[in-house]
Amino acid sequence: MRNIVLGICYDGTNYAGFQRQKNLPTIQGEIEDKLMSVLKEDVRIKGASRTDAGVHAKGQVVNFLTGSSIPVQRFPYILNDRLPRDIRVIWAKEGKPGFHARFSAISRTYKYIVYNKNIISPFVARYALIYPESLDLYLMREAGEKLVGEHDFSPFSPEKGKTIRRLQLLDIRRKKNIIIFTLEANAFLKGMVRSIIGYLLQIGSQKLPKSVMNEIFNGKYDFKSILAEPQGLYLWKVKYDSSLFKEE
Repeated sequence: MRNIVLGICYDGTNYAGFQRQKNLPTIQGEIEDKLMSVLKEDVRIKGASRTDAGVHAKGQVVNFLTGSSIPVQRFPYILNDRLPRDIRVIWAKEGKPGFHARFSAISRTYKYIVYNKNIISPFVARYALIYPESLDLYLMREAGEKLVGEHDFSPFSPEKGKTIRRLQLLDIRRKKNIIIFTLEANAFLKGMVRSIIGYLLQIGSQKLPKSVMNEIFNGKYDFKSILAEPQGLYLWKVKYDSSLFKEE
């Protein structure tokens, strides 16, 4: 069996998330259905991240096993002819037998885009959070520094069990009216990025003090998850060791 790896980008607006769900449109469902129609095999793809409903991806990665002899470079053309226009396969490689899109990843990078203005084009609204209130980047950066490193991030997610994650980067930059949050970690918990962004926005608009991050980790804050809306979130990049791929 060959291990085919695909790079995927998608507009998540019209989907109930990445993971296949019964009677709901999903990214996984669309890709698997198209693969099965082409390969005439029962195909199950594995994704690097299970993005939520409405979340977008510039750099999602999936892999699947197949007995097909179709040249790997043909998969983007074959699938893009059949997939909806809001899902595109942008590259294909052959992975070595042990490659797994989720478990082989070294790190994942997400970006969250905020349009810090109250009157904008309607074409922007599905790709960024519209947040017209004044935001103090200094306060958000100071609060964000508390999160960098290895921590138990369970306060920022409904997930239970193994909740230790290593946040390697939390960068906040402004370009005119656009604020871009970049977060890189070895892995993220469900809802973790949107929860962190939700709190940083509350701190930046001075609705909460920056000290709330310490209080959350110390269990001194009556935590109520604040999830930023999904349309501003993008799975931007997934890193792997290049040795996991076969030479082209």
